[in-house]
Amino acid sequence: MTGTAVVGLHERVEAAAAAVRGRSARVPEVAVILGTGLGELARAIAVEEAIPYEAIPGFPLSTVESHAGRLLLGSLAGRSVVAMQGRFHRYEGYSLQEVTFPVR
Repeated sequence: MTGTAVVGLHERVEAAAAAVRGRSARVPEVAVILGTGLGELARAIAVEEAIPYEAIPGFPLSTVESHAGRLLLGSLAGRSVVAMQGRFHRYEGYSLQEVTFPVR
């Protein structure tokens, strides 16, 4: 990745983070990506804010029917958490940079 691409990525990550911070003051201790096998864990989270992926700049949209496509902020087992309720896949046509964007 070139220096210019890194700057562009940094700015996109900052814009996404600002959108999330604008909806919640929660600072998560733990982050979890809930795919098909972990989807039920979302029910155990005491959700304070559920942000649709469409509301987060730069976030890809999950096309898998069973993936809700929301970022959940709340608590689980006494810990502050953020959870991706649904993820993105290379087979959906996304690049590796797009698939890993939310982790950044």
